[in-house]
Amino acid sequence: MGKVLKFFLAAAICVVALFLAREALAGSDTQIPVISDLLNSIRFDTREKELSIDAEPFYEIEDTALFNENESILENQAVTLSYAGESFTSVSLQTSQVNLTVNMASENILDVETEEVSGYQAYVEDSVLYIIIEGTLSAQSAVQGESILPKAQISLPSEFALNGGSLDLELLAGNVALQNLTADALGLKLNAGVVAVDDLAVRELSVDMSAGSVTGEDLTVTEASSLTMSAGSMQFSGDLSGEIAVEVTAGDMSLSLTQPYEMYDCEITCAVGSVTVAGESYSGLTAAETIRHGGENSLSIDCSVGVVTVEFSAG
Repeated sequence: MGKVLKFFLAAAICVVALFLAREALAGSDTQIPVISDLLNSIRFDTREKELSIDAEPFYEIEDTALFNENESILENQAVTLSYAGESFTSVSLQTSQVNLTVNMASENILDVETEEVSGYQAYVEDSVLYIIIEGTLSAQSAVQGESILPKAQISLPSEFALNGGSLDLELLAGNVALQNLTADALGLKLNAGVVAVDDLAVRELSVDMSAGSVTGEDLTVTEASSLTMSAGSMQFSGDLSGEIAVEVTAGDMSLSLTQPYEMYDCEITCAVGSVTVAGESYSGLTAAETIRHGGENSLSIDCSVGVVTVEFSAG
């Protein structure tokens, strides 16, 4: 009986305590935190190159010095900047959290347009035009998980390829569309993000991807292709001639080549992953195969854990 009485007394005390606490809150300015408090806690630091939230961040980029401290940085405004003449022979482009489009101009001029980016910088050094563009996720998109990014567009000079021009693009995060490009060489480095390539003609192609997604259609590469992927997805289709080197640590890579299988000599190495070339599968621990056709092109594949699929034209 004593235990039952103690239980009811404890329950009564809890009810009274809850009632008093509710009355105290009703008579004060204290409010239960709402989503607006989270929005107010978000802060953007373009100099530190990261978006942070006072709790667990929705999205964060490794702290890296994007901008050259010796050059001026334009922020939070629409910018249009053009370069004419022969002041540069190649372009080095670095972008983060931006929806970027790169194409060819109708004239021999380079044009850059940005819309509400958080940081923009362009300068020429040793015949290289450096362009750095950075945007930020809006507070609303960070909370809702949407990808609402500032926009930017770059048009390369029409005679860029004729002058041996090369484009090096480093994407920290965001989206990039490369359209109707002609250049001597294209180098892509992805830490994260999405790249879509449509109608590309280059002598050399290099792709180094840590994570993300790269797709390419209607590609023409005349001498060398180096495709390296740590994780993610990579899909290319087109005419890849010369030397093709594929290295996959993990992820899914797919190549659809317009030349017939007999035009390629192949070296295949597969650890734990899976490689399929022209319908033949190679998998298992330390699988290796050499195929000699006496063709004009070479294809080497080194797959650790991922999946590689290569298809060819019927000829």
